[in-house]
Amino acid sequence: NVLANSTKLKVLNLSNAEDHSGNYTITSEGWHSLFGALQSPSCVVEELDFSYNNISDEDVVHMSNSLANNSILRHLNLRCLLQRITASGWRAFSAVLSNPNSALEKVDLSNNEIDDDALVPLANSLENNNKLKELILNQQDYADIEITNWDTLASVLCNKSSINATFNSNHTLQRIVNPEDQVIDESDLETLLLWNRGNTRFEAARRKIIKVHFSGADISIMPFIEMDTKVLPHAVAWMARDEYGSSVLYRFVRDTTFFLDVVGVKHGNEPKRQKTAVSISCFC
Repeated sequence: NVLANSTKLKVLNLSNAEDHSGNYTITSEGWHSLFGALQSPSCVVEELDFSYNNISDEDVVHMSNSLANNSILRHLNLRCLLQRITASGWRAFSAVLSNPNSALEKVDLSNNEIDDDALVPLANSLENNNKLKELILNQQDYADIEITNWDTLASVLCNKSSINATFNSNHTLQRIVNPEDQVIDESDLETLLLWNRGNTRFEAARRKIIKVHFSGADISIMPFIEMDTKVLPHAVAWMARDEYGSSVLYRFVRDTTFFLDVVGVKHGNEPKRQKTAVSISCFC
């Protein structure tokens, strides 16, 4: 009742992590009352720690319903819940992450036996999420997850179907393990997370676009054919902003004939001989 009307409390820690014995004294009735208080417009809690507590699937559903439209909470710790949350509970929780108004930047789900059925809805919920930076699992969680389901998360970070789809991918998620833990083995996924972590969202998008759509021997100019001439120079300059784009720009101009104006030039008294002068309009 106090939490529902508090306009100052920012951090609420109900963790029982110190002795790792777990807190079994709070029942579902207590959790449901607490989660209901989180819906109050007066509640301004930014950090919640429920780790090592006896929270069930049903409780997670109630929590998710309470947080589905929350735009205040930034950190949520659900590490080591004492009951095993099934895929049904995690699917309900994914609605929190897909909330366009969500302010969550870090969610710790480690040591909860996240499996394939749980990872896929969590990954899909991040398609339009531009706030969450850390979705923490651990070695035990991801050891048994199939590679194809890690690919689902990788495709959320870098949709390869088109340049526009790649640009609109998730460039915000930076970690799925704690820094002190062993890095994940899926190299493509780790590379995408690293690009998100080390760059602005727009720079991460640019690197992914260059890697996916302009890194082969032949560069397709089709995306540029119908591009407005006022936009085209900016698009080309965007590719050539640093050392990652300079070689791409060279191959792009070399293979793109509509950049070249070919003019015949006569020299001196040699009307039958003709040399070709090539002028390249430089947009950058």
